[in-house]
Amino acid sequence: MKRLRVLFPVLALCLGSAFAEPAPAARPKAAEFVRSIERSDKSTACETLCAEYRPAKGSGPSIWLIGVAHLGTADYYRAIQERLDRQSVVLYEGVGLEDAVKKGPLAGTRDAGVQAGLARALGLVFQLDAIDYRRPHFINSDVKPDQLAGQAQQRADAHPGEKKEDLMSTMMDALQGSGAIGAMMNQVIGVLGKTPEMQEMTKAVLVEALGSAGELIGLARTASPEMRDLFDTLLTDRNAIVIADLRTQLAKRQPTDTIAIFYGAAHMDEIATSLRTQLDYLPTQQEWLPAFTADPAKGGTNALQLRFMIEMAKMQLRAMQSSDKK
Repeated sequence: MKRLRVLFPVLALCLGSAFAEPAPAARPKAAEFVRSIERSDKSTACETLCAEYRPAKGSGPSIWLIGVAHLGTADYYRAIQERLDRQSVVLYEGVGLEDAVKKGPLAGTRDAGVQAGLARALGLVFQLDAIDYRRPHFINSDVKPDQLAGQAQQRADAHPGEKKEDLMSTMMDALQGSGAIGAMMNQVIGVLGKTPEMQEMTKAVLVEALGSAGELIGLARTASPEMRDLFDTLLTDRNAIVIADLRTQLAKRQPTDTIAIFYGAAHMDEIATSLRTQLDYLPTQQEWLPAFTADPAKGGTNALQLRFMIEMAKMQLRAMQSSDKK
């Protein structure tokens, strides 16, 4: 079990950024956009959902919610690229990504980031290195970098004594591989990529964790006011921007057009709820895409050990909730 302890920081990073979810622990099954499954050969897989929505009444453009994992195989991103290229317009995620796209191809330009390093360590591909965003029908639909910092500061100012701005800074350092937390994450990633066994174990843990992502993030979000406001800034506020941009596109598109929202799978539960409650759109068809697979046996673990690790993470988050209420 000692080898499993080193995975906690990586697990927190993946769930807190790529797969962080704004919804509470109890979620409608039909709205889940990321899942873990066990295959007939005992390997496990992380899968993300592409779901089409159409107007409940009358006519209008169809909307595709294309959830994505930020780490995956080349085949996974190839399938997503093909689906995106079939749409009339794509609203895509990325704080500051529009300016980066204007400068040229993204592949290889973000090597310092922790997510890119983790992808390489696990023999996978980082999303920004795999997807070509230079399509004329791609529109960046996200908060600006200075606005993100400003929103975090506003929430901190609204609750004196809390340190949400420090929490935001810590998470940004982790993602960019800078600061003390970034240095620690890079060291952990270096260990994970040393042997095929460690690579496979890490992937197996991540797949298993995604099966409990809703509960884990629901617990994390309610662990403290700081965490709640952090998730509101990183997730809910950005989702509101997507819905506003979507309304603009719906007003000028033909009924035969298709609009895709291309965001991290964790954002999609809340966005799907907005489609149903605000725009009167209902799901019609869906397709699951395998992001990556893992073989727990090759990593020297089994399902029981992996589930025990996830339960330990839940216990720690519940303990944080209890201590915050005292």
